[in-house]
Amino acid sequence: MNKGEYGYLQKYRKDELKKTLLLGLVILTGALICVAVLKTTKHIIILIPILASLPFAKSLVNWFMVAKYQFVSKEDYEKLKDLLEEDETLLAELTFVTQESMFYLPIIYICEDQIFYIYEKGLTKLTRELINQEVTDLMNRTGYSCNVVLCDDYKDLVEKIKKRIKKKDKDYSKTVSNLSQRFLNQSV
Repeated sequence: MNKGEYGYLQKYRKDELKKTLLLGLVILTGALICVAVLKTTKHIIILIPILASLPFAKSLVNWFMVAKYQFVSKEDYEKLKDLLEEDETLLAELTFVTQESMFYLPIIYICEDQIFYIYEKGLTKLTRELINQEVTDLMNRTGYSCNVVLCDDYKDLVEKIKKRIKKKDKDYSKTVSNLSQRFLNQSV
């Protein structure tokens, strides 16, 4: 499963939890063996929990960072896929890091010269305006000027996508492809 596909972040969260629990078990087991069985911490076995503690902490932080995210349901994602036309892209579950914060975009719908996305209120300290500015800056760094449309929820997203203005005056496949790749490259 690749970044930007439905279920990627859910799988990542599950894998990080498994890794965290396994490393925690290694640390606990190694420490118990040293203290309970060998009756000392001055044994080479204590190096195992010590060496496992840093990857454990990193994995725990990674899990906490994505644990709060709410995902779009599989049914809703499939309905959005049904709205896709030729040369349009649907990206899911992308996380971005800025100098100020980290933010999550559950859905990004790219078509022609328009980008639609959902803003998840409460998941970041960034305001709607700051996230909109970050997305606009990301898009501008690609070299394209597009209409960026921020949506409040899934229902709002579907309504705005259905009302989008289809230009079809030129081939937008390269634009859509480059914007999609830019979003994937910039996400964590």
